[in-house]
Formats: sequence, structure tokens, C-alpha cells
Amino acid sequence: MQRYYILFFTLVILFCSLSPAVAGGRGAWVVRFDIDTPEKVREICAKENQSQFDRYLVQVRGRADSWYESSFVTKAEGVDFDPLALILEECLEVEVHVWLNVYYLWTGDTPPEDPNHPYYNDEWILRDRTGRSLKDYSELEQHQRWLEGVYADPASAAYRAYFSDVVRELVTNYDVAGVHLDFVRYPGAFFGGDSKPYLKKMTRQDLARVVNGSGDKVSLAQGRERLAFDLRRAENVTSLVREVKEVMTEVNPDLTLSASVFPGVVEAFLDKGQRWSDWLKEGLLDEIYIMAYFGEPARVQSQISLGKKIADRYDTRMWIGLGAYIKTAEVIRREIAGAKMLGVNDICLFSLGHLLKQGREIGRYLASSADKVVLAPDHEGLAPLVERVVAGNFKADTTTYATDVKPGEIIRLRGIFRYVDGYDDYAKAQAQYEIMQEVQARLQAGESFTELSTELSQAGTKRLGGVLSPLHYRDARGVKMQRLFRLKSGEYSEIIAVHNGFWLYQVLGRD
Repeated sequence: MQRYYILFFTLVILFCSLSPAVAGGRGAWVVRFDIDTPEKVREICAKENQSQFDRYLVQVRGRADSWYESSFVTKAEGVDFDPLALILEECLEVEVHVWLNVYYLWTGDTPPEDPNHPYYNDEWILRDRTGRSLKDYSELEQHQRWLEGVYADPASAAYRAYFSDVVRELVTNYDVAGVHLDFVRYPGAFFGGDSKPYLKKMTRQDLARVVNGSGDKVSLAQGRERLAFDLRRAENVTSLVREVKEVMTEVNPDLTLSASVFPGVVEAFLDKGQRWSDWLKEGLLDEIYIMAYFGEPARVQSQISLGKKIADRYDTRMWIGLGAYIKTAEVIRREIAGAKMLGVNDICLFSLGHLLKQGREIGRYLASSADKVVLAPDHEGLAPLVERVVAGNFKADTTTYATDVKPGEIIRLRGIFRYVDGYDDYAKAQAQYEIMQEVQARLQAGESFTELSTELSQAGTKRLGGVLSPLHYRDARGVKMQRLFRLKSGEYSEIIAVHNGFWLYQVLGRD
């Protein structure tokens, strides 16, 4: 008996010491640019690459085009063969799931060559809250709004029907293991043509005040109206997921439907109209991929922890998507180890092509980590409260309330921004604030705002000298933002803390 126990515990120790990828799924996204020639396809499908993974998510729809043979979808420009067919022929050792960009239609200065491309159907194009089409946005305005390009409108029933037909043709004609949805969302809170210009983007703090009924009468009225708008947006997106699920069940109920989602369930709902917890609750998805590409391991672990709670609640398999294209193998291994400590064993790397082009050894990303992993604190925060909204247990008051919002002054700004995620720890937030203090000191010493924004600002404000969209007084949140209207042209603001980081502004003029 003693020998039996020794053998048993020896096996347990051996199992626990295996590479983190061995005990769970190993996946990789394959971007369309990495399958645009037969030679690239064969490299992706080389045995030494396939042996590292269980599945590939292969992008066959990027800008509303087809990287396969279709009777009605525009063929990808410059592609004269069938990439998907070749992938299925060459990649026999992995599951192949087709990865489709849902609402993202086009980007770049040159429009599509094919007049039948969805880009040219103006009734399908998303508009902003002022009613302006995304096709009319300049490059500068796209950067200011953090837009990747032109989107289809999730409110369009005709576009949903069209996209469902895209899926039907694909899963009927190709022997794939599943369909993976990406860009199944709005690009941001500013978009959706049935909004009112005065309705501001809601933060999770705003949402909590509306749910609790706290605040002044006008703020509450606007908050309820904005929440009703956000719920309509979310239902538009959910309707497409539901229709795709119906098509796949009809054609082949054994196919897997999955989607890439933003990790913060509250922010995904408020900013992107992506109410993915409801997709799991309704059984629309078989698997979920949490996009945890960015930030320190502490942020990634917090995102994994919250995602797992929701996935477990609805008995849904969860994959964690990691940003191997921007992080070292050592960091990715730590993130994998942290995920496994939380009980998440399915890992997907973005992306296989990036690793191959940079000559990186894939196995180093999937090997076990010798580093000690300390679990991050639970950053669930307001989640229990807001799940009354996100999980569908709270119905917004859809009454339209009279609001006393009048036109006001407009100022032109440029800004430098440092991002702090709601799942970051205090040390990360402090480090970002210290960078902003450095920016402030260097500006006072006479350094160029444009050069500093390029060097130290994050996201869209790195480009074009940090120039921002004009700010209307009615959109100025809080006393510090309202103080910007007291500054003279050329003057700098103080460092202003907002819900997702820190800003420092310069006033360029007034309109």
C-alpha cells in the first residue's frame, strides 16, 4: 500500500510539472496576410508548426472579402487561389476554425474595386451619434475616434441577413471545425445613429449611479436614456450572434461557434455593445476567447479571473488570448502559468505569422515557466452590481426625459494620454502617473508637444501631434475638464485623471 501511495504522488507531481500547454488546448490565430500565397500557407502548415498546436483560427474574412471561393462575396484583392482550401489540404494535424471579421468592412484611402462590396451599400454603413457616416471620416478623425476603418451598422437587419448567408455558404462548402467571430461589436460608445448628441459615454461609475438611482435629476435622466441606448446597441449585436448560431445549427449542429471578446464585461457592454455574458447565458456560443493581449501579468490575471467566473457560470469553454506578437516568451510563459493557477488551461497566441516572421521559437512561448507566479488581487469591483444590467436582470427606464442641455463653447485641443486599465494594480497606475509628471516637466522645460506625444502618448494620440476632436462644453466631465475652457490658447492643463488613465491637454484655439 505504501508503494502504491508513493507511485500515486509521483504521478501527480509529474503531471503538475508538465508544460502548461500540455494539459489544455493550444491555439493560434492565423492572419490573412500570412496565407496570401501558397508558399506562406505551406509554411503555416509545416509539421513543426502544426505540432505545437491543436487548432488554427484562420482569417478568411478580413475587410468583408473572401479568402476562399464564394458565389457572392468579394474575393480578396490580389489573391488568385483558394487559401482556405489549401489550408484544409495541408493542415491535417490541427482543427481549422474559420475566423471572420463581422462588422469591420474596410480601411485605407482607396475604396474597394468591386462595386458589389458592402462598402458601397450606404444603408449598411454605421453612423456616429450625430448621424454622420463613417465613410465620411478623414484619417485624422479615424485616429481621434480610435477607428480601424469603416464598419457595418449592427442595427441593420439586412446586413445581419447578408452575414448569415456568408456563414451558411462557408460551412456548407468547406469542411471546417467551427466559426470564430471577431469585430462582433461597435467600434466605440460614440457610434449608433439613433443616439442624441448630448448623451455622454457611460463609465462603470455612471452605470452604478443609474442602477442605484443616485445623482441629480438631469444626470439621472440622461443616464437612463443613455443606458436604454446602450441596451439597444447590445441587442443589435446579440441578434447577429443569434442568427449565426441558428444557421450553424441548421447546417451542422456539431460545428463550434466561438467569438473574441473584450475582457472587461462591463466595458465591453458600455463601449462596444458587446454583451457577451448574455451570449453565454443564452447558449449562443460554444466557446469564448478573452482578448488579454495587453498590460502587465497582474492585469492579464485579473481579466482571466473575471472571465472564468462568467464562463464557469454558464458552463462555457474559455480560451485566453495572449499577445505573443508584442511580448517576450518569458512574459507569455508567466501569463500561461498564472492562467493555469486560475484553472484556465486553453491558450491561444496572437499570432502564428508574427512569431514565424520574427524568427521566434514557438516552443519557448509554450514551455513551462520557472518563475514564481503571484496571483493578482480580485479586481471584480462593481461587477456584482452591474451584472443586474449586463446579465439582463435590470430593465432600463426607456422614458424620454426633458433635458436642459444648450449649445455651449467649443475648444480645440491636443493631448497626451497614458492608459490605466480597470484591472491594473496600483503600481501600474502609479507608474503611468509618474510618466505624466515627466511629460509635464519636459513641456515646462520647452520640449515639443508633438515630439512628446509621439514618444510617450498611447493609442491614437501618438499620431498626428496628439490632435483631438473639438471638445464641447456639454461633454466636459467634471470640474477639471471644465477648467480647460478657462485656459488661453497655447496653455497646458494640469494632469487630469479620468476613468481609464491620465490626460494632459494643450488648448489650440476656440470655435
